[in-house]
Amino acid sequence: MLFNSFEFWIFFALVLVAVYAAPAHWSRAILVVASFAFYGTWNPVLMLLLAGCVVFNYATALAIDRSNGRRARAILIFTVAANLSLLGFFKYYGFFMGAVTGLLRLPPDGFSERIVLPVAISFYTFEAISYNVDIYRRELRARKSLIDFALFIAFFPIW
Repeated sequence: MLFNSFEFWIFFALVLVAVYAAPAHWSRAILVVASFAFYGTWNPVLMLLLAGCVVFNYATALAIDRSNGRRARAILIFTVAANLSLLGFFKYYGFFMGAVTGLLRLPPDGFSERIVLPVAISFYTFEAISYNVDIYRRELRARKSLIDFALFIAFFPIW
């Protein structure tokens, strides 16, 4: 679903009505569900990737917030490395495998042809990294609410 499509504006209107019609304490949860649904319209399987990013970075931010010194730094390094590894895999696996198979004159592997670059993966990966760095620097405290953090990462109108 594209932002300039008629379907998007119908979806947006329905979400807006749902948010304002529901009790206030449900509004953020409705927006999270809508954000995941919006993301899933492109490829439903990739909602699992987004959910994994949300849960992983929520947990690491809480761990960084509870830790000090070397332990907090180690968790941050692990978090950044894991996020960048996942991003690098989706962005560059096909390129590197194509280069290697071409260089070695091997037949292309079918796996790299099936890897799809998830929409907005760079955006939400760097958003999550930035959040964890801010927690590490003590510029922010980690959100205790998974719903609030999921909304921060996945909110559909900002894509």
